[in-house]
Formats: sequence, C-alpha cells, structure tokens
Amino acid sequence: IICPLLQAYGDKFYAALYKKDERKVYRKSKYLFSAWKEIEERIRKRPPGQKITFLMPEEYKNPINKIKLTDNYSFFFLEDTAHLKTLLKVGAEKIESKKTDDIFTLVPLYISSPVTKKRGK
Repeated sequence: IICPLLQAYGDKFYAALYKKDERKVYRKSKYLFSAWKEIEERIRKRPPGQKITFLMPEEYKNPINKIKLTDNYSFFFLEDTAHLKTLLKVGAEKIESKKTDDIFTLVPLYISSPVTKKRGK
C-alpha cells in the first residue's frame, strides 16, 4: 500500500491509499483531508501484514518523528521535483485511459483553502 502525504494547513494532510499490482496503481480509499490521527485510524484498520509506504516531501522529516505506528510501515522522502513528476505521471495515465475522477473530488489536492465553492451554472 502506498500513501502519499502532503501537508495542507494546520494539522491537516491531503492523502489517499493506493495499491500497486504489477504495472497498475489503484486508489483504495477516498481522497482524504484529515488530521494525522484520522489517517492513522484508517491505516490501523487495514489487514495485518500489509506494508504501507508513505511518500512525503523532504521537508517532512522533522514532523515525522512525532508519528507512531504499530503496523508495518516505511517512509520515502521525495524532492519536490520527483513528487511533481509522480503526480503528473498519474494524471497523464488517467487521462490516457479515460478513467478520470470527478474534478470536484480532486479539488482538495490542488488548493489549500479551507473553503471550496463549485463554479458554474
């Protein structure tokens, strides 16, 4: 299981749980906008023995020392450029496969404002 984490604001993180099978990546959870404790609760509900790898920007190394988990986990710290390339690659694959998510469920991944309004109609 892979879990990219991105600090939003305050104690909130943007996150999602993904599973990789061979060459495909599947999202296993909704997009999360939660405090670490809520994310940790979701992780603890996963079946025992599943390894979870957190993908995080380099600057998160210090806050990570506060995170305590009992399950099998690891952290992989990315430079900003690698993180952006990964997001772009996943986005390109979704567009090419014509399997895109509802844009309004993705809004928290692109903004940091606590209030989001739908535009249009």
